[in-house]
Amino acid sequence: MRKQKAVLILLLVGMVLITGCAGDILNTVTAEQQKIFDNPSRIAERTDSYTYFVRSGSVRGDTADIAFETFYGMETWWILNSNGDQTVTVDAVLDISDGRFKLVLITEDNKVEEIIGQSQKDSAAITVPNGRNRIKAVGDNATGSINIKLSDYEDVSVTTN
Repeated sequence: MRKQKAVLILLLVGMVLITGCAGDILNTVTAEQQKIFDNPSRIAERTDSYTYFVRSGSVRGDTADIAFETFYGMETWWILNSNGDQTVTVDAVLDISDGRFKLVLITEDNKVEEIIGQSQKDSAAITVPNGRNRIKAVGDNATGSINIKLSDYEDVSVTTN
């Protein structure tokens, strides 16, 4: 009888721990992060606000190679300083299995333009206007993997955030 009680107590403790851990991601995602995806004025803000349940990989130089689960909010990946209107090529392979994802360009005057989104393999030539521009990842409960390479830029300095 004692063994059965001990096993039952261990099972109950284990269930409480598992349930508590699963709820942690929902406790760390703010209501504001859940509303960012469809709000261009919020996306254009200089500060970032994001939560990933899992994130591996990195943004280095002009390349991003990242896998993630449950991404909410917005994260600046690159700053592009341009002297006049310049073209930058964005080669992307996105495999988004859940939620919504997009990569956006934010100009110095806070205009938000979608570069690429959801699951696709694409190459886009974007015009980067004069000044300080940003490229941000924006997610709404997004899960997937991304490989992005910026190329063919001459009079644009590209730095990671």
